[in-house]
Amino acid sequence: MKRLVFYLFAAIFLILVQTSTLPLFFGLTLRPDLILLLVLYIGLNESPIAGAFYSWFLGCVLDVFCGMTLGLNGMILLLIFCGTYMVGRQLNLKNDLVMLVATTFGTISNSLLLILTLLFFSEQRQSTTLILNGLPAQLVINLVTVLSVTLLLSAIRTRSRYNKRKTSHQGLNIWH
Repeated sequence: MKRLVFYLFAAIFLILVQTSTLPLFFGLTLRPDLILLLVLYIGLNESPIAGAFYSWFLGCVLDVFCGMTLGLNGMILLLIFCGTYMVGRQLNLKNDLVMLVATTFGTISNSLLLILTLLFFSEQRQSTTLILNGLPAQLVINLVTVLSVTLLLSAIRTRSRYNKRKTSHQGLNIWH
């Protein structure tokens, strides 16, 4: 239950950042898909039942805030979670490149699943070209976002390990 509440608050925060703050820097059309990145993280780090529920729930929350069709993002993010979970179990998750590869395939899958569902369930056909034209820019901005977050977390981990070693050596000096 704690994880669900954490992911819910994280999703609401990321949706607010994605819809209100990031358009000031990147414009209305080009901004990272932070909920997709959160679902990819969940796909690599959570159990299958809980992660599937979290992904579907986050997609539905995204639909409530900024979706046109309720359940569309929930279904797409659930499918992306399933693919990420199945492939992620075969990879070394300690490697930071796994998230970059997952982001690449997740962004492409998100666009293709969105096109596929809109072709089946929508009468408007012009959205396909808009999604395909924005795919390269969306992929680049998602990769830059994941790379910067990965580097930031790596630096924080390295610094915290350095501080732990430094304080543990000081403790040993006191006793000697």
